[in-house]
Amino acid sequence: MAIAPAKNEPLTLVTSKEEVEQVVLFSIDGVDFSVPNKVRANVMLRYLHEVRQVGEVSANAWLLEELLGDEAHQALMTFDDLTSEQLSQVQTIAAKIVLGD
Repeated sequence: MAIAPAKNEPLTLVTSKEEVEQVVLFSIDGVDFSVPNKVRANVMLRYLHEVRQVGEVSANAWLLEELLGDEAHQALMTFDDLTSEQLSQVQTIAAKIVLGD
């Protein structure tokens, strides 16, 4: 249970050094690409902001790049056999991880 700060005192936030558990989101030719199992709350807020500002399609593209990182994102973008259905599945899974569905 979270404890509320004392009246009129600011909430103190501290950066965590804790390692984040990873889960495999997709695999290309036997190489696994992982994302955090639990996404930081600020990523969730940014995703919701992006949905409002630029729409769901662009927000999903931003989210995928944010979660995957450069190497995995490049691997997905340069995989010539990627189908629209596969991309949609990857995006759906990524959104569920962020939104907790």
